[in-house]
Amino acid sequence: MQTQSDIRIRDLSPDADLELVAQFYRDAPDYWLLAEGQAPDLAKAAAFFTDGPPGCDPELSYRLGLFLGPRLSGLAEVSFGFPDPEDAYLGFMMLGHWARGAGNGATFFARR
Repeated sequence: MQTQSDIRIRDLSPDADLELVAQFYRDAPDYWLLAEGQAPDLAKAAAFFTDGPPGCDPELSYRLGLFLGPRLSGLAEVSFGFPDPEDAYLGFMMLGHWARGAGNGATFFARR
């Protein structure tokens, strides 16, 4: 069982963390298999850093990783300006199957 001290949330960057995101997708392909019918590839991992809702600047978005110990166990993308200019928008949040059912989603979602 993870303790609060084992959980870390930090910003992710394409330069430093692309391979981490790609490995996370390889370890937890279930979302993409359901949503798109195929396992994610490196291009899908790269798109995590650029995709977002219409009219939002990806450079102003947060790309966050939830770590349980050293392992990347969740991803989230938060953009600003959609649907209205003053709004924040949680465009994507995913936990690996090993991180589900222990309150990690609530911890991740509550990050300020």
